Order: sequence, then C-alpha cells, then structure tokens
Amino acid sequence: MGMIRWLNRHRWGFALLWAVPALFLAAVSRTWRVGAVLLIWIPLAIAVAWLYFTALEKEMKQARDALEHCDPELLLRTSRELAEGFPLKRPRTRSVGISLGLSESTALFSMGREAEAARLLDRLEPWVQTSGGPNRATWLLNRATAALREKNGPRARRVLEEAEWTVEAMAPEGRKASAWETILERYRWQLRFLEKEDPAQLLREVCSWLERPESLRLQVMDHYHAACCLRALGRTEEARPHLEFAVEFGGGLEVRRRAADLLKQLQRPETP
Repeated sequence: MGMIRWLNRHRWGFALLWAVPALFLAAVSRTWRVGAVLLIWIPLAIAVAWLYFTALEKEMKQARDALEHCDPELLLRTSRELAEGFPLKRPRTRSVGISLGLSESTALFSMGREAEAARLLDRLEPWVQTSGGPNRATWLLNRATAALREKNGPRARRVLEEAEWTVEAMAPEGRKASAWETILERYRWQLRFLEKEDPAQLLREVCSWLERPESLRLQVMDHYHAACCLRALGRTEEARPHLEFAVEFGGGLEVRRRAADLLKQLQRPETP
C-alpha cells in the first residue's frame, strides 16, 4: 500500500511511471516515432491506472473490514490520507473523493465524534447533491445517524425515507451486493426504538438478528440494543450479559462507552 501513499504525495509519479518505460523501450528499438511510443505508453498508462485503483480499493476494504471488527481508527486514518489525492473540485476525482469523505464521516460517527462528522457532511453536501447511488445513500444514512444521536425522530424519519428512495432507485444487483436492505433494517429499528414502539416486539427482532452470523460490529450493536429493550421491559438481569458482550468486544466503537455507562447504572444498588 506504500505505492498509493507515495503517488498521492508525488502526483508527478504517474507521468514518471508511464513515460520512463515507454521512452526506454523506444530507445532500445532505435526508433523515436510517435506512433511507437504511444503504442507502448497507452497500454502502460491503463495498466498503471488499474494497479493504482486496485490497490486503493484493497486498502479501503482492509479499513472497512477493520471497522467491522470494531476498529474505526484505521478507516479514519486511511480515508483522510487517501482523500488528499482526490480533491472534490476536480470532476475526474470527485466521486472517489466523496466516497472517501463519507468513509471518514462513518468512522467519526462510530467513534462518537459527532460534531466532526456533522461538519464533514456539511462540507460534502454541495458535491453530494449532484451525486447519486451509493454516495448519496451513504450521506443520507450518516445524516440519519446524526439525527438519531440527537434524538430528533422527525428529522431522522425524513432523512431515512429519502435514503430508502435513493436505494430503491439503484440497480437491483447493486442493492443486493452492498446489503443495503440489511443496513436500512437497522436504521428503521433504531428509529422505532426512539419513537418508543413496543420494546417486546423490538426485542424479538433484534434477538433474531443475533441468531444469524453478522460482523462483530453488528453483533456489538445488536447486543447493546437488546439490553436497551430488556431494560425498558424491567428485565435488568437479562440485560447485563448483552452489555458485557458490548463492553468486551466493542473495541474503539462509541457504543462500547454507552454500554459501559449503562452497565454501571444497572450495577448500582437500588436506594429504598
């Protein structure tokens, strides 16, 4: 992954990577005809671009996988560093730049740094308005996250509905490949909990999620939400193991702190 970082800091490296081998081969063949140089340079340029974006996607995948293992710090650091090479003002780099900015905001929300995440979403808004598909849906979901953290139900519902429309407009294979329905399902649940729907029904749903294999991050979230439902039902003893799981495996997630705070509350002796 060092190649990506070096090229981001030294943009002239692209020209060097493409030009030097082409000129060398042209010299070896004892011809400096433009056609011969272009014949080598064009495939080489395509190959370098492919290698670069393949390496970029691999590095981002590693960072996203780290988030699913409750380590948001790597996603934050990687997104910020790579974004330096994809300025939003350049049309040809804008889409990737938006995606990296959204990954950064996701990491910030996961770490409980809501103010920084919200400022970043504000900065991305003018560019996202002209974007569609995954970038716009992710921006809207992160806005929904902010509204849910602020306990602003009406705003969360409004933004979430817009996110659902955006996802529905995507191609079916894109929706399935990115598991958008699973993501939206969790957001709908959080909104229903905020609006104080029947905690027994919400508990049944979250327990059904715990029975199927999910990433560690989703397991931690689901255990925390199960504990919240159990507490609302007055079943505090049953809530404790769920909170202990979230505290033990929550890593760098902000939900780990919330689980620890709630666990302390449940462990305090009741005053007569």
